[in-house]
Amino acid sequence: DPRLAALDEAFARAVTLAIADVVAPDVRAARKADLDRELVGRARIWVAKFTVVKDTTDDDRRQLMVTVRVDRDKVRTKLAELDIPTMTPGEASKGRSVTVLLRVADPTGVRATF
Repeated sequence: DPRLAALDEAFARAVTLAIADVVAPDVRAARKADLDRELVGRARIWVAKFTVVKDTTDDDRRQLMVTVRVDRDKVRTKLAELDIPTMTPGEASKGRSVTVLLRVADPTGVRATF
């Protein structure tokens, strides 16, 4: 079924992104086979919730837009079982920046700052 294949692909990508957030790049490279077999290959296990936002068919091609929420606690537990070290929150946030959009509305209008 093309829809199930597309969902499986979306789940695998979401789990891969979740792993990238908690496992250092050098560890991911060294343990790629284990991560692919145990986590990415079984991505449905780690999905806490998903929503199909858009489902279209153009000619013979089916395209899904999916929002996926991964249960990172389960992923961390499995990583611990596999003896794959995870990054601390401080290590994981290094090099990342955050942009905050603040919208203020008052009787004279709307102002936005970044």
